[in-house]
Amino acid sequence: MGRSRKYDPKIIFLACLCCLYFLALLKFYLCSYYVPDTGLYFSFACQGKKAQDGFSSLFIFLSGFISRMPRILNICCLILLTMSIFNIGYFYIKTFSAGIKSDLVVLGVLFGSSVWYYFYGKLFYDFPFAVFSYSLLLLALGRTVHRYRNGTAYERQWFFLCLLMGFTISWKPYYIFSAAGLGLLMLADQECRALLWKLLKRTVNIAVSLSGAAIGYAAGNFNLIFFPRETIDGIRAYKASFDFGSFLFDKGRVIWDHVNDLPFHFSVFNVAGCALFLFVIPLIMRKYIYLGISIFMTICFYLFITYFSPGYTWHGFAFGIFFITFVIFLCAEDKKRTKEFYYIALISLVLQGITCFGLYVPKQMNWFYMTDEAVSVLEEHSSEIVSRIETVKVLLGESAFSVDVAVKRSRFVANGSLQMHYPTIEQPYYFAENFEFVDVLESKALVNWRCLRSCSNYEQDLSNCEYIFYIVPDCFVSLGDVAQIYKYSDLELENTYLGDGYTIFLYKV
Repeated sequence: MGRSRKYDPKIIFLACLCCLYFLALLKFYLCSYYVPDTGLYFSFACQGKKAQDGFSSLFIFLSGFISRMPRILNICCLILLTMSIFNIGYFYIKTFSAGIKSDLVVLGVLFGSSVWYYFYGKLFYDFPFAVFSYSLLLLALGRTVHRYRNGTAYERQWFFLCLLMGFTISWKPYYIFSAAGLGLLMLADQECRALLWKLLKRTVNIAVSLSGAAIGYAAGNFNLIFFPRETIDGIRAYKASFDFGSFLFDKGRVIWDHVNDLPFHFSVFNVAGCALFLFVIPLIMRKYIYLGISIFMTICFYLFITYFSPGYTWHGFAFGIFFITFVIFLCAEDKKRTKEFYYIALISLVLQGITCFGLYVPKQMNWFYMTDEAVSVLEEHSSEIVSRIETVKVLLGESAFSVDVAVKRSRFVANGSLQMHYPTIEQPYYFAENFEFVDVLESKALVNWRCLRSCSNYEQDLSNCEYIFYIVPDCFVSLGDVAQIYKYSDLELENTYLGDGYTIFLYKV
């Protein structure tokens, strides 16, 4: 790592890029409405889930604060992402930087990866926390390498590294790809391999390392201490539902709550560009151990998506972080890089730049602005819409009916004075008990909508209805690639009621 100047221009440049990233994405994290998963996470805390759907005990604990400060938590996630980018870049610059060309390659891959630009959908979720933990893990590795180079003791730094490795994996099981990938890359790097051999040739150090990882994992899944069975059941992942090819290129489906679920090619890294770094560059550099690592990790990722995980967009983010780390180690490995190395790296970065900033980000921006306009329409005409439905439902007699909205966004609404639940052994979370997650359409005329839903013939379960009122903002029709605009097109259309910027479709089941 060596002695650095007080003001390293590379670090200043990195910090400026991170600030630009934060400012560019801030407006997307400031929205005041939230996807259904946000309410789902809050419900996990309210129900006292020890772990659920792979989410750790600590994540559910944090979810208990959503109702009181949802926007603040969103912004905190953006801050964590920004700090993660900075930490990863800082680790590279202070540990492996070896020339402006390789620096630009690493920074291009780091800032160009699409994992940082997922902003239409879940803003508060596990990835910002996990990748921040991982970035601290890299900083701990950098500190350990620095002390090894200087010939000073590094056991404490190594223990902290192991603790952070366990903590990173605890957020969700698939972060094993980031942690295990880093471990393999450390074995491939000559200096890190020598460090590991010197450290782990003593049995006591192996025991300390495993203990550190176990403590870190237990810190994230603290319910393991008192509720091991329930916690282990909650940590388990979903069943698989996608073949690997579809996950990479074309899922061919729409998520019901209209969150971004584009394939790996868009949401992580251009597949061709990724392959160039993982397979072609190690070949031309004759770094066959790196080629072996990339092949092994790709096979494991294929098996994971095909047999153990359904392959949602965010299930590829952990592999994306491994990929960034792979490029960092690869660029640090060979000081005498050939022109072919830079030509291939440039091709990969150009492909990714077109994919991410030419297609992926603009598509999400369009979805965001159209959704924002649709939410405004629904809120502005909330009272009018419920009044029209009440008028029409009288004509339906005693027939069971329900209401569905094309836009799946909600807000937290307080019912009465604040009522807090404080942690106990059985229910270890801190949350407000009197908050309700309400659809944006209902939030501006809550009393009227509650009266409608209290009707004797109102049916919550859409499958038990005779009639369905489907409300679609006009601007939302343009989002046919992400929203189920024609959700009930196979049913009989009884009537259509046009409004100012919206349409109410009455379907007969």
